[in-house]
Amino acid sequence: MNFAAWQGNHDVMQILLYYGAVPDHACKQGATALGISAQEGHEECVSILLQYSANPMKADHCGRTPFKLAAKSNRTGVLKVLESFVKSN
Repeated sequence: MNFAAWQGNHDVMQILLYYGAVPDHACKQGATALGISAQEGHEECVSILLQYSANPMKADHCGRTPFKLAAKSNRTGVLKVLESFVKSN
């Protein structure tokens, strides 16, 4: 799923999640699809992952949360999606 997140392929991500992919699965470096999507600026992927209960506070092995990754990469649209999700939950 991390490859779909990196590429911003929200259709593939939606299918994987629908069929049971774990939204918070982390690779060996601790990166999650949500963190990758946030860093790359893929707002639709971020929204889909949040709908499937991905944790916006889960950090990678370096302590970077999706919020930090989006901010570092100046992804203001993603930050708005994340902030809106946190406020509504």
